[in-house]
Amino acid sequence: EAGHGVTVDVRRLARQVAWFRRHPALVLLGTQARVIDRTGRPAGVLDRPQEHVSIRWYHLFDNGFIHSTVMFRRDAARTCGGYERLLHCEDYALWSRLTLQAPVMNLAERLVDYRTNPDSVYGMLTPEEAAVSTQGSRRVIQRNLQGMFGDEAISPQEMELLSGFRWGVHRAAVEAFLELFHRLRQRYQRVFPESRRSADFRRTIARQYDDIAYKLSPSTRRMALQVYAAGILRDPALTRSFSWPRVLALTVLGKEGRNRVRARWAVRAAMGNGVP
Repeated sequence: EAGHGVTVDVRRLARQVAWFRRHPALVLLGTQARVIDRTGRPAGVLDRPQEHVSIRWYHLFDNGFIHSTVMFRRDAARTCGGYERLLHCEDYALWSRLTLQAPVMNLAERLVDYRTNPDSVYGMLTPEEAAVSTQGSRRVIQRNLQGMFGDEAISPQEMELLSGFRWGVHRAAVEAFLELFHRLRQRYQRVFPESRRSADFRRTIARQYDDIAYKLSPSTRRMALQVYAAGILRDPALTRSFSWPRVLALTVLGKEGRNRVRARWAVRAAMGNGVP
C-alpha cells in the first residue's frame, strides 16, 4: 500500500502455504504484525483475532485482518464476487464476504513489520474522500450485521454510534456506545455459542475495550478508566484478558504517556528477540 513500508518475514509465505495445504476448507489466512516507525525503529505490535468466530465478531466493527499479511484462495474470492468499488475498503468488503461463507483465521505469529506513515494513502485523503470511505465502511458493517443476524439489523442511529469504534467514540456518546457493544455481544453469543468457550474471543473483547478507551474523543484518563470498568462490570472474567500494563499506562499516564511507554517497550522487546 502506498505510503506504508512492509517488511515480510521470510517464513511468512511458506507458513501460510503450508497451513492452507493442511486445512483445505480454509479460504483466507493472515498473521499478526510488528509496528515500526519511519526510521525502522520498533513502535509496538498490531494484533488481530485468530479464530474464525472472533474474526466474524470483529468484522462488525472493523477489518479483522492486517492488509499486508493476507493470503486467500483465488477461486473462493471469485466465487463470492471478487473486489468491488468501495474507496479504501475493498479488502474489508471482500474479506467480510469470505468470512461469512467459509473458515478464515489469523496465525498467532508476527510475520510482518508494518511501517506507520502519516503520508499513507488514507492519511492523504481529502475530507470528501474520507467521507466516501467512511460510508463504504458503514455499508460493509451493515452487510456483516445482516449476514449474521438476518433482518434483525440495528437502527441508523445505532449504526452511526457503532462507527465510533473505528474513528473514535465521542465522550458524550460513550455510555450509549458501551451499552450497544454489550447488547451486540449478547446477541452474537446467542447465535454463535462457541464464542463463550473461546479464549481468543475473550482476548478480542478485551482488546476492543482497550481500543475504545484509547480512541476516546477527547481522551481523558477518567473516561478511559470508565470504559475498562464497564467491561469488567459486564464480564469479570475480562480481568484475566486485559493487558494490565497497557491499561495502567493509559489510565495513569494518559494517551501521550502510554505512547512513550509503548515505544520504550517495543524497543526493549525487539532487542530481546533480535528483531532488526
